Amino acid sequence: MISLLVEVINLYMEKRTLYQITNVSKINNLPKDASFEDCLCCMLEQDFKYNKYIHPDTLQIFKHKLGLKINFENNYFKTNEKEYKISYQLKCAFFILKYLRKYACSEISNYFFENDSKYGKLSKNIKVEVRKPGILDDHTNYRVDIELKLINGYKIIIEINENAHEDDGKRIKELNRARQLLDDDKKICKFYIIREKFVKSNYKNLRYIIKKKIIPFMNEILHLHNERSYVINKLVELTFEEWRPLCELTYDSHLDPKKPIIDIRLLNNFFDFEWNNNFKLIVKQILDSQIITTNTNLNYDDLDDLLSDVEMSDDEDNKNEIENVENYYLEEDNNINLTWKGFNTYLTFIVKFLDNINKTKTINEFNYKIHTEFVNVLKEQRNHLINLNESYKIWGYRNEDYNFI
Repeated sequence: MISLLVEVINLYMEKRTLYQITNVSKINNLPKDASFEDCLCCMLEQDFKYNKYIHPDTLQIFKHKLGLKINFENNYFKTNEKEYKISYQLKCAFFILKYLRKYACSEISNYFFENDSKYGKLSKNIKVEVRKPGILDDHTNYRVDIELKLINGYKIIIEINENAHEDDGKRIKELNRARQLLDDDKKICKFYIIREKFVKSNYKNLRYIIKKKIIPFMNEILHLHNERSYVINKLVELTFEEWRPLCELTYDSHLDPKKPIIDIRLLNNFFDFEWNNNFKLIVKQILDSQIITTNTNLNYDDLDDLLSDVEMSDDEDNKNEIENVENYYLEEDNNINLTWKGFNTYLTFIVKFLDNINKTKTINEFNYKIHTEFVNVLKEQRNHLINLNESYKIWGYRNEDYNFI
């Protein structure tokens, strides 16, 4: 009895899972003891030409379980030796996911797709037939064909317009709808309108849009809105891939300059030079010279009178603070971790202790690129963000967007 109950529950959960994957609501009308095969039959009974709510993953399930043949030139798909008419929208959506899965980098591909042993290669974080509320009227909904939610929360909308959308009145409505959605949801970075008029039945045109337009834009959004990743990758490009660990520590230390996070052992290994005791000696000399300078400045008899009527800001007070070792490094368990100031001190003075000209050249080169190019990279990122904000956010509405054809 218990085993029968468990079986019924599993069948119900499978119905629910298939409904969530496919958007085929009629699955819910099947009996509680309906099998997976019953669900497949129910899915095949749908109208794939006019039912706009069917998820392209439905076709993936057919492909995995029944063997599906679909050609972008045809207006049908074939399974079990039977042809099923299909809408241009659903066909495009199927191939959009296919090319996204195939050509996106592993980070994006793994985020948007997973391989299920029972159902095949399914999408995730991708919504179809999404309803968006209107701006002025909550009862007015705006539908979008595909919504891709990126790793960092930003979104890309893809709308597939058949030839029936090409008259001037409908095109104006499409443009207004896209503008309202962009204005209402600030997380939407781009609105792509894929038009049958230009793509036609040529899969290469659709593949070009995904491979050359949408995926590069995804990469740009992910890097620009992840400053750490963007800056580190740029620093690696300016140096060498082997320098990535050091570039990562450089960025993290610059972001939190008082925190001792750069292990001196990494620097020593990187530059192939043991430089612990002399580094501590240099810091001691810096601190000693600071005390001498400070005491010398205090020799003025009338210094208190000069400052008595001056309100000093916190920054001014900090300038007169005497630094200590912790401003440069923290030593624990015979290991030294450098702050941003300690890191720069290391790079500045280590060359004075080297007798290898090649090592000196390497350190000077790294020092130059870190300090000169670091600011340039941040400025470049800012310029990219400005250009992104000022760019045209709707692609495909203008005929010239398809000049690649």
